[in-house]
Amino acid sequence: MISIVIPAYQEAPGIEDALERLFHPAVSGATAMEVIVSVAGQDDTLERVLDFGRRRRLDNLKAVKSQRGRGLQLNRGAQEARFSILLFLHADVSLPSGALPAVLDVLGDEDVLGGSFLKRYRQRSWRLWGNVAVSYLRVRYFHVFFGNDCIFVRRRVFDDLGGFAPIPLMEDVDFSRRLRRLCRRTPRGRLAIIPLAAQASARRYIERGVLRQSWTILRTMTAYKLGRSPQELDRSYHRYD
Repeated sequence: MISIVIPAYQEAPGIEDALERLFHPAVSGATAMEVIVSVAGQDDTLERVLDFGRRRRLDNLKAVKSQRGRGLQLNRGAQEARFSILLFLHADVSLPSGALPAVLDVLGDEDVLGGSFLKRYRQRSWRLWGNVAVSYLRVRYFHVFFGNDCIFVRRRVFDDLGGFAPIPLMEDVDFSRRLRRLCRRTPRGRLAIIPLAAQASARRYIERGVLRQSWTILRTMTAYKLGRSPQELDRSYHRYD
């Protein structure tokens, strides 16, 4: 049984398509799930989620209001979760077929505390292949997870870690860092990478340019490693939005 938390900020144009993809039987198989959309912003995302649930007669979909900030929204959604496994999904990312049975399978090993999926982009372009390759190495060998890698974790582990940090940027990297540390402190504790690729949106790469956006991410990650505050990084990262 899996609780899926989706942070949504101004996602009204695409939220119903995202939910259609998520509720496709190929994604969940026979796995029981609930979906919690944690909504910030002033558009009608929340109303569209509720309307989708009414039209589809879904009793396992809910929407909650949250303060803006991905970490805050993720934590707010997790507060509403009823199940023992949490999966965090960005609104513009699609889980692959068989995703939820695969999560249950890897967490059948009690030594596994959490993990993520691999990633590819919905938009196909040779310019993105280098980013996909770097993402593979980052996730597979270094266990540095971004939010669009679809992080999953046992609920008790999430609570032990205190959830996501309420910071404007790098909440995903910070969470995966603390998750790795917990694994090192836990006898036989480890993370699992599911060899299925979620489909992420390359919108920001297309809008900014692949090289420019890749450089921005590398520069931001390096500055974070060197101790720059998430608040400073957020201002720098969104300077050209």
